[in-house]
Amino acid sequence: ESILSTYSNIYNHPKLIEEPRKAPRISINPKSGLPMNGATVKVKSFCKLSQDESQSKPAGPKSLCNGSVIQLKDKSPEEKRECKKLLKEYSVERRIDRVFRVNLVRKYEGDSWSQMQRERSSRTQGV
Repeated sequence: ESILSTYSNIYNHPKLIEEPRKAPRISINPKSGLPMNGATVKVKSFCKLSQDESQSKPAGPKSLCNGSVIQLKDKSPEEKRECKKLLKEYSVERRIDRVFRVNLVRKYEGDSWSQMQRERSSRTQGV
C-alpha cells in the first residue's frame, strides 16, 4: 500500500481505494426474448404464467405482445397463422383506437383554443 492507493475524506480518515466492479452483462435469447443468464425461466412455464395472468385480469384491451414474442417450436403452422391473424386484427384495432383518441383530443383542444381567442378579443375590445 502506498500513499497513492489511499484517499482522505473531509474528516481526514484514509481509506483504501477500491476498483468498482462491473455488472455482468445480460444476454437475451433471440428466440424467446428472455434473459439467458440470471433467473432461468423455461419458455413453457413462462407461457403458462402469462395464461394464468390473462385469466385473472378483467376484460378490456389487452396486449398480445407477450404471446407474440414467444413462439413455441411445437406450434402447428395453422396455429402460427391464427396467431399472426389475431396480432394483425389487434394492431388494426389499436390503430383505430389511437386515431379516435387523437381526433378527440384535437376536437377539445380546438374548442378550448377558439374559446380562449374569443375571450382575449372580448377583453381587448372592452378596454
